[in-house]
Amino acid sequence: QLTSGDDINLLANDPSGHGEGGQGWYDLSIAVDPEDSQTVYVGGINLWKTDNAGYHWELLTFGYPEWGQSDEPYVHVDHHALEWHPLTGVLFNGNDGGIYRSSEGGETWEDLSDGLHILQIYRIGSSLSAPGRIMTGSQDNGTFANFSAGWSEMFGGDGMECIIHPLDTLILYASFQNGNLIKSYDGGLTWYSIKPAEASDGVWITPFVMNPHKPDVLYAGYDEVYKTTDGGSNWKRVSTFLPADERIYSLALCHAHPEVVYAANQTDVWRTENGGESWKLINNNLPRQLSKPITYITVSQEDHNTAWITLGGYDYPFNVSRVYMTRDGGKNWFNYSENLPDVPVNCVVYEKHSNDAVYVGTDIGVFYRNASMDEWIPFNEGLPNVIVNEMEIDYARGKILASTYGRGLWESDPYPDNSGALYAAFAVDRISSCAESPMHFTSQSSGDIDSLRWDFGQDASPPTSTLGEVDVTYPTAGLRTISLTVYRNGEQVTETRPNFVRAVTDITVHVLPEEGIIPLGTGITLEASGADQYVWTPAGGLDFPEEPAVYASPAEETLYTVKGTQGICEDEATVRVIVYPNDSVCNAAPLEWGENGPFYNHRATVEENEPFPGTNGANACTTPLKWCNEGGLQHSVWFRFEAPEGGTVSIDSRGFDNQIAVYDTESCEDILQGHATLIAAFDDYYDDADYYAAAIEKMSDLVPGKTYYVQVDGSAGGVEGVFYLSLYDSPLDIYDIPGKESKGRIILYPNPARGSFTLQWNGLPEGEHLTVAVYTLSGKQVTLRKIPHPRKNGSYPFSKSLPPGMYLLKVGNNHFSAHLKLILE
Repeated sequence: QLTSGDDINLLANDPSGHGEGGQGWYDLSIAVDPEDSQTVYVGGINLWKTDNAGYHWELLTFGYPEWGQSDEPYVHVDHHALEWHPLTGVLFNGNDGGIYRSSEGGETWEDLSDGLHILQIYRIGSSLSAPGRIMTGSQDNGTFANFSAGWSEMFGGDGMECIIHPLDTLILYASFQNGNLIKSYDGGLTWYSIKPAEASDGVWITPFVMNPHKPDVLYAGYDEVYKTTDGGSNWKRVSTFLPADERIYSLALCHAHPEVVYAANQTDVWRTENGGESWKLINNNLPRQLSKPITYITVSQEDHNTAWITLGGYDYPFNVSRVYMTRDGGKNWFNYSENLPDVPVNCVVYEKHSNDAVYVGTDIGVFYRNASMDEWIPFNEGLPNVIVNEMEIDYARGKILASTYGRGLWESDPYPDNSGALYAAFAVDRISSCAESPMHFTSQSSGDIDSLRWDFGQDASPPTSTLGEVDVTYPTAGLRTISLTVYRNGEQVTETRPNFVRAVTDITVHVLPEEGIIPLGTGITLEASGADQYVWTPAGGLDFPEEPAVYASPAEETLYTVKGTQGICEDEATVRVIVYPNDSVCNAAPLEWGENGPFYNHRATVEENEPFPGTNGANACTTPLKWCNEGGLQHSVWFRFEAPEGGTVSIDSRGFDNQIAVYDTESCEDILQGHATLIAAFDDYYDDADYYAAAIEKMSDLVPGKTYYVQVDGSAGGVEGVFYLSLYDSPLDIYDIPGKESKGRIILYPNPARGSFTLQWNGLPEGEHLTVAVYTLSGKQVTLRKIPHPRKNGSYPFSKSLPPGMYLLKVGNNHFSAHLKLILE
């Protein structure tokens, strides 16, 4: 109980001591000076000191210097240990960044961590197309990558799951704690939030997986499973099976058949065979032991019905059941834990083109097993005795990677299976096909067999075969069981997979993207799936109208229909391609008085010598004739208007975060030749517009009847979207443009910030409360605060953890509202 002295919070991240919350359950350390019992050090997120037994505290270190809120020396956050050297009087500090020491009572600190391999890695993302290119997500040390000469941090905080695009290695996916999913298009220089708008927070390490054949298709687990088909721009909830307040902990898909996805919370497993359209609970024979939560799922890369799950936690009395396996898509599970120690198993990875070889990562290292073995064996040579959180196989280099919790990233050659065991294995090109349409089966059995024999069923064509690769058709709908027997030196082994493939009598054709928006003179790739043969109509503007993927470059808006056939089945789908002409200045679209639109800047390009306003200066975002310094010109489109008799014009916009510029010139060609005068420009302003759309409050003394040109670009690093422009022959009444007399003033500091920031207001209208909502640029609300009974002048600190990026704040009550932009670094 505090009886006198400072009333402050030593455990929050606010350097003033007035912040909320803390994490004493995770980082809390105390040390008393051995020479002075009145001097005490307390470490939480930052480090504090008192020299009068707690009556007054001073901040010793601050882990967020980029916030600009304290001049105290930087020491990494989250302090776990404080120890005095018994002979020298040096104070040692152990935190999430390593080990520091001070010989001056905490006034200065020396980092001793260089050379320590102690990174606590949660997840790995290795590239399928660039050998050795790896990302890692780590506890309190961010997401790292080795894209250049060495390893470097991509972004800070707590790094979680991460994925490298299999074709374009500049496209990266990463995540922050509790499912803050982010994406980069430029190799990690800038990041954008792509968390599903309607999803609740996920678990600490929120899972997400990618379809390796269609990399824009991802699944993410939150309060349900969410799916995107456009790389995260839009998400759709595709499951409804979770109980209230439950979360998805694990996701896995079959690489050979990525429409098959497995999902689990900590006690149950579900499966879909159609990309999330329907799910089945597949818990038969699984133990109902809440003390052993499900930690991970992996699926065979060849057999969608073969999967493994791992269990964590501890048991008493001891009961070794740490890995379960299914060979029939979860209809039955069996214990696959023989010879595993009774410690948490955190992950499992399957080795493709093998005899069902799998590796598991446990709290004491790695173990290996394949289908010819009766039990697991240790696979730890050279690896420290350490927790292994995740493993991946880098097939291009022939290495298996292990992320450890406290000893960094390790790699090894895969287990050398020199047993010479005879085994049967096979794969099929698709698991569902229309009657009379062939499925292609391939043997992947051990390489030194004498012969083999397939059994596809009596109604199959052919019913049997002795070839290594076979095309098979079925006349009617239904599930089919497939068997393959291999022979060698009088020995034989049979692999039977019940209900492995399905013949159907109807198909569904899909097209991605679901809608195309392009500038005139450009094109877009449309890709159909779900059939074998395709015909696109109309053929105009298409390169190959009888291929599944076409390049569409129509001269005007066009609705395309694709008809797909497979065996006796057929279906069709449509996709609309919208074409806008004003990507170039000389194709500027005319504006009428009032609201115009909708307009687009999707895939818009920058013309050679195309001008744009200056972006220099600390207040460029809110300075007339300037734009924010957010990456320059990226997706600009053009408009034109004729000045009215009165010579006064204003422009408003809505729809997305944009920036506007207006030019006086004699012709459109003069703009690209540098013979134009910038007469107005603005990026951010404080009216009621959604998504921080820009405006031009007033342009005066325009020449009546003369044509002026308007340039609109996506702000915040090149946002693309749909927007509207309103043209008026009178000034706008915009509330609270900086420098303009108004009812009040709202500011953020620091801005840019990292994690914490403060909202300050002066002279605001009185109200019962002040509402502060924080949105992503896509309009998703991520924070909502209601400040009760605010004073006319006041401030309020925010400390919610958000991933780096741009955010919009809407502040107001029943008397007013204002918008602000926040940049988190």
